[in-house]
Amino acid sequence: MRFHPRLAEPRTNSKVLTKTCDKIGTIQRKLEHSVRKHGARVDVSAGISQEKQQKLTKLLVKVNIQNSVGPVHVVMSPENTVRELIKAAIEIYVKEKRRPLLPSSDSRCYELHYSQFSLESLNLDEKLLNLVSRSFFLCPQPICLNSSLKNKTKGTEKLPIILGKFMDLLIQIVINLSSFWSKCHLQWL
Repeated sequence: MRFHPRLAEPRTNSKVLTKTCDKIGTIQRKLEHSVRKHGARVDVSAGISQEKQQKLTKLLVKVNIQNSVGPVHVVMSPENTVRELIKAAIEIYVKEKRRPLLPSSDSRCYELHYSQFSLESLNLDEKLLNLVSRSFFLCPQPICLNSSLKNKTKGTEKLPIILGKFMDLLIQIVINLSSFWSKCHLQWL
C-alpha cells in the first residue's frame, strides 16, 4: 500500500499579519492627516483643487491596425481628438516600418472603431477623454480603398488589347515554326 504525500496546507503567521495590518493602518493615517510645514498646518488636499487632482496629463492608447500583428502604442493628451489619434498611430506605424505596408499614409483614409467587430466608426472630432475605451481598431475606409485601387490600375485599361496582340503574335510564330519544321523534316527524308 502506497502512502500519498500530504498536500501542504496554507498556514499564515498571525504575528506577521498583525504587523502588516498595523503598518498599513499607520501609512493610511499619515496620508489622511495634514502635513506640518514651518510650524503651520497645511492641508495637502486643500492645496490642490478637486479638478486638478483628477485631470489626466497623458493617456496610453493602443491602436490595432487591420492585418497588423500587434497594437501601436500611442501616448497622447486627453484633449486630443480621434482625428489626431489616427494621424499619430499611422505615423508611428510607418516610422516603425511595420508590415504589412499601409495602402495609404493619409489619415483621412482611415476610420477608428472600438473593436474590429464594431460597425460604427468613432466621431473624428470626439476628444479622447470622452471615449469609453483606451484600445481601438483602425481600418481603411472602403471609399479610399477603391480610389487607391483605381490609382494603382491606371494604365491597365489597355492591357487586354496588348495581351490579345501578343497572343496573336505567338500563334503566328508557332504556325510559322510548325510549317518550317515540316519542310525541314521532308527534306531530310
